[in-house]
Amino acid sequence: MPNILITPALTIAGGLVIFGATQLAQRFGLDPVTDLMKALGRAAYVVTYYANVYSSPGVNFRDDLEFEASKELRKSASELLASLRAVHLHSFFCLLRQVPSNNDVKRIASLLIGLSNASVREDARSAWSEANELKKLLGM
Repeated sequence: MPNILITPALTIAGGLVIFGATQLAQRFGLDPVTDLMKALGRAAYVVTYYANVYSSPGVNFRDDLEFEASKELRKSASELLASLRAVHLHSFFCLLRQVPSNNDVKRIASLLIGLSNASVREDARSAWSEANELKKLLGM
């Protein structure tokens, strides 16, 4: 009779331990990496969407559009840095080539901020070189 109760109890306990371990791995490992990859995708989207604004600031655009582009580029950089900070096992995922290196992510954020500044000033030449480097880092 005791075996009848012990076997299901051990099975349930084992299932709970495995469930808990997978939830921890997902919450602290996979979800932050997914958020980082989404932030990188958002950065690629913003760079492409506002290319006409930051590549020729002050030319045939409304001030509010330049402000919007500047704001979105800076917001994308902020989201990227916040997502990077949330990845606890970044070195491990970097070794697996699932995420870019810390330096690359920080460089991408820096370039996004540079483009944000370029979208409201007359410096298209700088914006083009920053955008080209950014596209390489984002794999575009």
